[in-house]
Amino acid sequence: PSAAGVAAPGPLPAPWRQIDIGKAVIPGNTVRGDADNALAFTGAMAGVGFSDRDDAYHFVYQILEGDGSMIVRISDIYQQPDNTNCGLIMRESLDPESRGVGSSVSRRRGLVWQVRAKQGAPWVFTEHR
Repeated sequence: PSAAGVAAPGPLPAPWRQIDIGKAVIPGNTVRGDADNALAFTGAMAGVGFSDRDDAYHFVYQILEGDGSMIVRISDIYQQPDNTNCGLIMRESLDPESRGVGSSVSRRRGLVWQVRAKQGAPWVFTEHR
């Protein structure tokens, strides 16, 4: 561990994976560090994010079969550019037009619930301020 008990950044531990969904303007990368006995992911990339049809963003994920749960703490989104998004999304596949549901937060839009009910359909967003 480095100072203050935080491990130096390293590769993602199994079962975590990462991939750029769609056409990222700048390819993404995520590293991990352990803080307070929890995994801390730090990532960077550039893309359009959740667009009408073709998503383009960096995705850190693990495959979920059956029921499951995940707790996410977003610690510093408000120190990022206005259009930065961070959150939790469940996708049917890694296809840029995949069905999915999720929740994200950004400085520009605040907390957003999003749903793409059909493959290739546009995302439907509900903003909560």
